Amino acid sequence: MWYWMEPSACPTARPPQPCSPPLQDSETEKRRGLWTENIMSDSLVVCEVDPELKEKLRKFRFRKETDNAAIIMKVDKDRQMVVLEEELQNISPEELKLELPERQPRFVVYSYKYVHEDGRVSYPLCFIFSSPVGV
Repeated sequence: MWYWMEPSACPTARPPQPCSPPLQDSETEKRRGLWTENIMSDSLVVCEVDPELKEKLRKFRFRKETDNAAIIMKVDKDRQMVVLEEELQNISPEELKLELPERQPRFVVYSYKYVHEDGRVSYPLCFIFSSPVGV
């Protein structure tokens, strides 16, 4: 469903509010940016993700191993890109905590074995952002 949106100085200052009931579809108005779908704002790209890291994350998501594992990522300030720092196998959450630097932020994707009450086993992915105090 499409809604007419009021322009604002800063799109992140407040969530977009519909100003009128849904209007008729208009390709011209869409091209001009006067419409938005589902009241969603545009995303802001601060830095890119390294293509090699994207591929590694895709493979990590569908991996066949049954141990806990993690991918630690950081922002390369020179290239303005999220890059792989380290890939860890068979690591507990406590060990992972010790692997993270104390004074630098990191992104982590952690896969762990989870046994459900009915005996089913799954391997959920957990995204962690580590930002030490004062950084």
